[in-house]
Parts: sequence; C-alpha cells; structure tokens
Amino acid sequence: MADHNLINTEDRQIKFPLSEVDWRHAYRLACNNYWEPAGTKPDQGWIRAKVKGGTLRELSAHELDEMVDDEMAKWNTTDYFNKYCQIVKKEDAEKWAGALKRVLESSDIPPDSPSEKDKENLPNIKLHPKYNTWIVEGGMDSAEYFGGNKGKQKLSDFIDFLRKGSFSIE
Repeated sequence: MADHNLINTEDRQIKFPLSEVDWRHAYRLACNNYWEPAGTKPDQGWIRAKVKGGTLRELSAHELDEMVDDEMAKWNTTDYFNKYCQIVKKEDAEKWAGALKRVLESSDIPPDSPSEKDKENLPNIKLHPKYNTWIVEGGMDSAEYFGGNKGKQKLSDFIDFLRKGSFSIE
C-alpha cells in the first residue's frame, strides 16, 4: 500500500509521510477519543487538472470553470483515505492532534511494541451508509499498534505535524 504524503498547505516544505496502516490507526485512535472529523475540502488545482485531463476536446475557460465548480460541489467531504490532494483544515488538524495527545498522555498505549506480524493486520475502512462517514474496523487495537517507544514517537511526531496547520493528503 502506498504511503500518505501529508504536505502543509502554508509551507509545502513541511511534509510528513505515513504508511496506509499508520494512517488508518491514527484516524481510528483519534475518532475513538472524541475527535469528530470536520471533513476535507477539495484542492481546486487538483480538480482543475482532473477535469482538463478527463476531456478529449479543448474547453473554453468558461466551460472549464463550470466543470470545476460542478466537481467541487460534488466533493465527498468525508474522504480522508483516498489521496486526491484533499485538504484537512487547520482547526480539524488541531482537534485531531488534541485527541491523539490525550491518548499519548494516558495509559492506553502499552509500553511494549506489538510484533511486526500483528502490525501488518490492516484495519478495514468503509463508508457508513446511514451517516455518510468513514468507519475503520478490524485489525489490531489502534492504541496497541502505537505501543512501545517507536510507536509513541511516531504518534508524537504526527501530533507535531498536525499542530503546524492545514495539510493536503497526497
């Protein structure tokens, strides 16, 4: 599985890579600790490139703008998992960091690291049909996943990144 490359929207030099497994566990761990994802917003440049690349004919500037506006309006704000350059807003990132920090400061994360075999058990993601929100389920417990010094450090580094503001998921 490809990594999530997280890039700060104010300073594109600030980057943070997370594996797919790390990303799913960090998302679930925060959700389980009272973070309510506010939703992502689309990157207009990415949408524009997608629209331009998906047509076989030359579009007028007006046609392109209309198609981009339509795509922006159809955006699935609950999508934190696909890598479409969607943007997580600063306030949402800060709340995510707060939820993870509470877990890190609690006794929920065990002192010992899980085995590599256990860590490979990828949690599933699915869109809840009634609430139109993503659910992460299965796999090992997310607090256990970040157990041990290396796991806690990874979580701490991710918290530091989140506190730097809004970012895109690429």
